[in-house]
Amino acid sequence: AFVQNWINSSKQNQKYFEQCKSIWEETGKLIPSPIFVDVESAWNAMSARVDAFENKKVQQKKGTHKKLFTHSFLIRVAAIILIPILVLSVIYIFKTKTQIQENFTHIASNTSVQDTLSDGSIIALNKNSKITYPIEFSGNTREVTMEGEAFFKIAPNKQKPFIIHAENTLIKVVGTKFNVKSYSNNPEIEVLVESGTVVFMVVNKEANDSSSVTLYAGDKGIYNKNTKQLIKTKATDSNDLYWNNKTLDFNKTELSDVVQTLEKCYNIKISIKNTEIKKLHFTSKFINQPIDSILFIIENALDLKSTKNGTNYTLTPNEE
Repeated sequence: AFVQNWINSSKQNQKYFEQCKSIWEETGKLIPSPIFVDVESAWNAMSARVDAFENKKVQQKKGTHKKLFTHSFLIRVAAIILIPILVLSVIYIFKTKTQIQENFTHIASNTSVQDTLSDGSIIALNKNSKITYPIEFSGNTREVTMEGEAFFKIAPNKQKPFIIHAENTLIKVVGTKFNVKSYSNNPEIEVLVESGTVVFMVVNKEANDSSSVTLYAGDKGIYNKNTKQLIKTKATDSNDLYWNNKTLDFNKTELSDVVQTLEKCYNIKISIKNTEIKKLHFTSKFINQPIDSILFIIENALDLKSTKNGTNYTLTPNEE
């Protein structure tokens, strides 16, 4: 009660208290770095404010002196009790967080890799990607940080949602399958949901604001880093996940689009000499097939001929 009276006695005291409160609350949301707690400085700062408060009040009527003494004395007692408690609390939180955040980083360089987390969740990591996660999940959430592209199959746990940090975005799930693409040199961050429900959130620290979309199976969320726009759309190309499932599915797809997909998936170059055949439609499904086998089927289905020079291919009408 006496501390509350001190807070209410001036706007300056109120502001100081709110600052302390805000810092304390926000600290609990962060992963603490090693800190040094200077108890003496904390006490001196608190004591100086109490002294200033006393000096201001001592000009009042002499009859209030005893009340003021009692008031300030109890504030000092409260400070003596509270400061060690706060210090011990900070140290405890720091030690606990440090134990929880014993992290492991998995890096995929030239080939994709797969890993199983301590909760049973499975993560496939595309090449040139990395993910950092705790060896053991503790607390109320399961949080990881990633760069690049990864496919997640999350073990369900409603009491501990799974949260992925990708640049300034958050992806929150309970149990689902989805793909996240977040390369630093790419202007967009994409989340494609295969099953379940995903909350895709963007945090704008500069504007102290956030926006989010809820994605369901077949949805894709796209965040443009340049325009700061977050949109929700339908996933139209199932071949986006070829890097993980090694499956290509074409259904009356124009040959120009088929070629573009094959170039991206197999890291090759395919030239089409005749513009008319670009408009031909092709339907077929391939599971873990080499590029030469796929082109052989395209040749026979569309009456074309292909020639190969290293990783470069050329498609022409068969009559040529």
